[in-house]
Amino acid sequence: MTDNRNRMGTHGIRIVLRRLAQHELQVTAREGASILVAGHHCEIRVGQQRARPHVVTVGGKQYAYRYTGTSWNFHAHGVRATPAPEFWLLLDVTDGALFVVPDVVLAPTLTLTRHIGDRAGRAKVHQYRDRYDLLWMRGEAA
Repeated sequence: MTDNRNRMGTHGIRIVLRRLAQHELQVTAREGASILVAGHHCEIRVGQQRARPHVVTVGGKQYAYRYTGTSWNFHAHGVRATPAPEFWLLLDVTDGALFVVPDVVLAPTLTLTRHIGDRAGRAKVHQYRDRYDLLWMRGEAA
């Protein structure tokens, strides 16, 4: 399992780097999943859609559901080797969605789940899908 997850992460980082190049955004430094894009410190996170069980009890009766979603982790253990990111680049390898999310939107969140389905538009990151233009801006993140 760990080998597949590592492969997925490495493959996902390559996808993100390719997409940035397609949008003429130059990556000037890279250390693992930390990159410097157009002068902004960014962190790449890769997730894959998974179906998770969920049980609700109403009036003594249990209802079982399966929610599909993509989860990303943002916490770091120990001392950071790179500066705190200005942007998080969140890739869902299942559907290819890439979200360019300012850190101020996610802080102090440690994890995030994007639910897939009828209510998907309500996700915190939904408005940041393919927002490469934010990386061209200087100064405060939008």
